[in-house]
Amino acid sequence: MNSPAFRSALEATGYLDGEGRPAPGMTLSGSEVPPRLRAVISDERVGLKAEAVFSAQGAPANIFKDAGGNQPTADELRNWYEAAWNVGVAPLLWIVTPTEVRLYDCYATPDELSDTLEPPELERFQLDSPDRLRALDAACGRLTTETGAFWSSHIGSRIDRSHRVDRELLAEISALEDQLVQQTPADASPRAQALARDIAQRFIGRCIFTWYLLDRGLAQPFLPADLPSDLGQMFATPESALRLFGWLRTTFNGDLFPMDDPGAEREHLTASHLEPIRDFIEGRSLIPEHKGQGRLFRFRFNAIPIDLVSSIYQQFARSSALDEANAQSLHYTPVELVHLALDPIFEQFPVGGAVIDPACGSGAFLVEAFRRLVWRESEGRPASRDVVRKVLREQLFGIDLNRSALGIAAFRVL
Repeated sequence: MNSPAFRSALEATGYLDGEGRPAPGMTLSGSEVPPRLRAVISDERVGLKAEAVFSAQGAPANIFKDAGGNQPTADELRNWYEAAWNVGVAPLLWIVTPTEVRLYDCYATPDELSDTLEPPELERFQLDSPDRLRALDAACGRLTTETGAFWSSHIGSRIDRSHRVDRELLAEISALEDQLVQQTPADASPRAQALARDIAQRFIGRCIFTWYLLDRGLAQPFLPADLPSDLGQMFATPESALRLFGWLRTTFNGDLFPMDDPGAEREHLTASHLEPIRDFIEGRSLIPEHKGQGRLFRFRFNAIPIDLVSSIYQQFARSSALDEANAQSLHYTPVELVHLALDPIFEQFPVGGAVIDPACGSGAFLVEAFRRLVWRESEGRPASRDVVRKVLREQLFGIDLNRSALGIAAFRVL
């Protein structure tokens, strides 16, 4: 199934039994893979192609990558680590080489390194040393992980959740928003001041949505001839950025981060707005304490799950609308609550039935209801485009007072 080194390491730590059978909680490549783990195990675009993921109490905890019969190169290590960090589903990446297990913190992105250096490891454990294998088992073996003792081990205690991909991305988005707002002079007209934050959010929202489409190869076949396929070039000049916004408005019927007055964007957008946007795209930090510092890992929206992008947008909407948050009851909705509410409803939900959320916010319930409606309408088979369109047009409705939240909801279901 895998290399002898891989099997030896996982048997020594309890994730495989002596016959190579997986322990409960293990998801192996080649088996039925749940949607949230497909980017880790089977998505060619992501490039990780892990051999297994172990989940404890339903939460992914360890990603296992078999390097095969040869020692991995620095580029391979960097690519696997970058993919695991961007996917953001588990804290620990195991890379098993022919001679050792290397552990990586998937909740931390290292600073920029030279091309000759490998990404930093938490620790290495030699496979030919019984003492080191026992130490590996004690620190992050199956029993330690299942009981939660991992987090108090010398490995787990070094993992800082604050640097997880969603939090890093949110911090960069917030810093970018601040810089865009500051481009409006203090002595500008009251109208310009009022528009500054709203327009900044729309620029950022369209940037990320386009990034998502490009990284997943969805936009390239449909781009007009006057738009480059490189995101940085799209934001190279106000003219090219406005062409992009026009294409998005036409392609998505004006529903994606819309404005009552599109002409205000043309009046507002200058070259000085585009510089921090390009820094964000090209991996230069905008956070004040790290400003201008390059990242080893860029944000990859072919790896970042759509649910993670949606959660980031939801938090971003609240952080940028603090004055309205209490009045409009704007709250973050955990995905667990969404499932808890929808599970009993869909047990007897009729085919052709519709869902309306009269206070949809950024669409947490709409997105999950959309998935379930499509599954119900397609009777469990792969959904056709006609089925998806029918559900969107006839069976899914959302209402909200907050226009920014509605823009996010439109992004999520598109």
